[in-house]
Amino acid sequence: MATVVIESLQLEYRTVLDAVLANTTVNQPRGRRVYDAGYTTIEIARPDLPQLPVSTGRGINMDIAAIEAIQLISGEAKHDLVLKIAPQFEAYSDVTGNGDDGDPMVREFHGNYGGRMQPEPFHACGCDHYHFSYLECVVAKIKRDRDTRQAVVNIWDNRLDNGTPGMHDYPCTIALVLRVFKGRLDMHVMMRSNDAWLGLPFDIWQFNQWHWTAANMLGVPLGRYTHLATSMHIYEDDLEKVEKVYDRSNVANISLPRGFSHVQDAADIINGNTELSHRESASHRWYAERLAPYIHDEDENDKKE
Repeated sequence: MATVVIESLQLEYRTVLDAVLANTTVNQPRGRRVYDAGYTTIEIARPDLPQLPVSTGRGINMDIAAIEAIQLISGEAKHDLVLKIAPQFEAYSDVTGNGDDGDPMVREFHGNYGGRMQPEPFHACGCDHYHFSYLECVVAKIKRDRDTRQAVVNIWDNRLDNGTPGMHDYPCTIALVLRVFKGRLDMHVMMRSNDAWLGLPFDIWQFNQWHWTAANMLGVPLGRYTHLATSMHIYEDDLEKVEKVYDRSNVANISLPRGFSHVQDAADIINGNTELSHRESASHRWYAERLAPYIHDEDENDKKE
């Protein structure tokens, strides 16, 4: 078991990777050799600092970062948009439908977090208005009861995941938990499995953006961020790339968004309705600049068809 305490993944990604490698045992899930540190906790004391490890020797695709975070925040699953931004993700997708006129064959991600954040129209949240995302539900719970311990969103779904074998994309995340403690909004992320090279940079980034959005909606400062994984690992194939990563000494030249003030703003952007957003901010512009070219390209293709 390893516990790593850092201020920011952007500053100390190398520190995290070293801690994983220092506590590993070797095993071979699905026949691939992997260095597994087992149960690992990452405590981030300054989630207000940038968390995406850019300029650390780990190539970061900002467009992938943008689509992953905005799906989670907005409660939208945009499978086609993900594949347009990251065609390499097709290996993790599954074909649904049988090709009939009423049931077209499409590629979708079984574990897409955005889809799992979307509430049923008449879910039992205790509110009398529509929610774009379960993020709005847990924020509403905290507004009703500042000391609630029920601000929980499950990502892993027994019906979908334990009951649907053979899919290519089972969610690695189990649950997200928010709690106001000592006047600050703490966040806890629980994961069954986490690839410290491929997944962790984007995971902590998108959950940090979700954390920021909740704090903005509540009007409270960020507290601690705790990231738990029952398996924190690095595949042997990636070790050479891992060795090229380094810690940073400052984040002065890194400009990254701090979530949204309203979930609807994220939903507007991902649905191409940027002109409808009535609260444009630096975060809004950051996401729109990265996603608009792909969204508008999709719109043009639809018109041609």
